[in-house]
Amino acid sequence: MSDNALLLFHISRVLFALANIGLMYSFLTPKRPLWFQITAFAGTIGLHLFLRTLLAPLGFDPFFIGYALAVLYLLPVALIFQETIHIKIFVVFMIVSFSQFNFLCCLFLEQILFGHITSKLLLTGQLLEFCAIPLIKKYIIPYIKDILEMISPKNYIFILFPFFSYLLLAFYGVQRNYILSLFIPMLSSTIIIFFAYYLISLSIKRTTRQQELEKQMTIQRDDYLNLNDRIAEIKLFRHDLRHH
Repeated sequence: MSDNALLLFHISRVLFALANIGLMYSFLTPKRPLWFQITAFAGTIGLHLFLRTLLAPLGFDPFFIGYALAVLYLLPVALIFQETIHIKIFVVFMIVSFSQFNFLCCLFLEQILFGHITSKLLLTGQLLEFCAIPLIKKYIIPYIKDILEMISPKNYIFILFPFFSYLLLAFYGVQRNYILSLFIPMLSSTIIIFFAYYLISLSIKRTTRQQELEKQMTIQRDDYLNLNDRIAEIKLFRHDLRHH
């Protein structure tokens, strides 16, 4: 990798981190003061870089180290935001999976189109993701919010969904073999996973709408029965009056 490509690669990684943090604030609600939030994320980034420096000489794949250390960001998220731990885990792995999917797609395309890493597509992809945060807030978050409302200690199974998608992308990322025969299954399987989020959200919406309809029908039925009882009481009262 040339010096220019290496510089662009590092810039794209910075944008990757900023986009991830921005998306977390889009899905979650902070409960700590600003100084605490900055300290928590800065400390985690510093710990990430320190551990990466320690692990690099041991011969581990840099991508494997990156995927393993991404779990560290659960710590500031757990401390900063007010949602339950189940929701936080779901959001962290979902966001990291989305960003990693974007990163891997650009990486595959660079190798397939140019035969080597130029980092230009990587930087472009991260810039697009960062700039797309307002659109994600407007068009995607409402669907994900429906899923988040269903996540609870009794429905913790939901958090496994983004976790497995994260493992899937990690599997393709550490292959270091960016060829078309791997790009197509990675692309198709990840799109199916993301589309599943949409289907789950629609299912939750329909279920919620059905429950609200059933609740309204139950209330109307109870009102109808109460009205009939009231009419029967009035008729009985009038009948008693006529016979006295």
